[in-house]
Order: sequence, then structure tokens, then C-alpha cells
Amino acid sequence: MWLSPRSGVFTPEEAFPLGTTCHFAVRAGLANAGWLAFGGRIDATVTTPPFGIKGFASPGYMKAADASAQPALNVLFNADVPAEAAAAGW
Repeated sequence: MWLSPRSGVFTPEEAFPLGTTCHFAVRAGLANAGWLAFGGRIDATVTTPPFGIKGFASPGYMKAADASAQPALNVLFNADVPAEAAAAGW
């Protein structure tokens, strides 16, 4: 969406998939409503990170005097993971 004669914003309808590289450029022959050619240059590449773990924590584990042999571990992923799918991996 153009915000002014000199600036605009691109907002995708949904997030780009993880592990994807997208290239953005102005198409050849772009002109304004008065058929004046675009004189600028837009050439950008955006890469999304691959699926992975953003962080983890083991609440209370380090403070426990009598730690469990099966400690709890909270894991934060950069995408939704169904609980059933995560449990199947253990």
C-alpha cells in the first residue's frame, strides 16, 4: 500500500513459511497514475529462519534440594507444535 508519493508498505496476508527466501524487486515498467516511470530501485532479499528451538527452561530444577530423575523441561519453538506430536518424540 502506498502511503505517500515516495513511500509504501508491503504487508503479506500471512507469515512466510519457515526456511524460505523471498526476493522483492520493482517490476520493469512500473509507473504512477500519470504514467511517470518509477525512478527508484528496490532490491531486497528476506530469509526466514528454519524451524527450531528458541529457548528452554527447567523451572525449579536448579533450586530443588531433591531433584527428580525425570525433570520437567519447557521448550519454546519458533512455530506451533501440537502437544501430541511433541510427546511422540519422547
